Amino acid sequence: VCNAAITLALTAANTSDVCDDFADLASITNDRTAGGANASDTYPVGTTTVTFTITDRCGNIGTHVVDVTVNDTLRPVIVDCPADVTLNADASDCDNTFSWTASSANAFCSGTSIPDMIFSNDPNVLVNRGTPGPGRVDFADFPVGTTTVGYSFTDANGNQSICEFDITVLDTQAPTITCPPDQTLNFGSCTP
Repeated sequence: VCNAAITLALTAANTSDVCDDFADLASITNDRTAGGANASDTYPVGTTTVTFTITDRCGNIGTHVVDVTVNDTLRPVIVDCPADVTLNADASDCDNTFSWTASSANAFCSGTSIPDMIFSNDPNVLVNRGTPGPGRVDFADFPVGTTTVGYSFTDANGNQSICEFDITVLDTQAPTITCPPDQTLNFGSCTP
């Protein structure tokens, strides 16, 4: 859980009373802490409203409202980004079908799981999603060369993390040659 330590205190510069000095005010309270003029505390992500109440010696009351906003700017935590892999092309069709466990991520502050967006740098590679749930296995047919596959995760506050990995498929197939059959030539006899 993300929180922020905030210093928030009223001082003589923040208050005034026609009849009393800051030191002569009967009471200053706030609805966040028991600290009177001091509402310093650990505040959660989001907006917390703090109301200060000031009472002078004559019983007159003044209030002041302060909104304390703590923003979540921390990127999602990627749990398991697949590693780069190098494969040999299948003998029959110069590509390779490869499967891997899908990456996942959690929001930094809440720890909740974040849905992914999957992408590839090759528009001809269609990544197939496996059955939803933990340990989901995705797969695709990859051509000879290097294809980058990635997962993008964006939390509710717009913070984004990206996981990318490369699938390299090598052409290890020797070319085939069809040779003509052996040739035998007969020459006629030679006469001087």
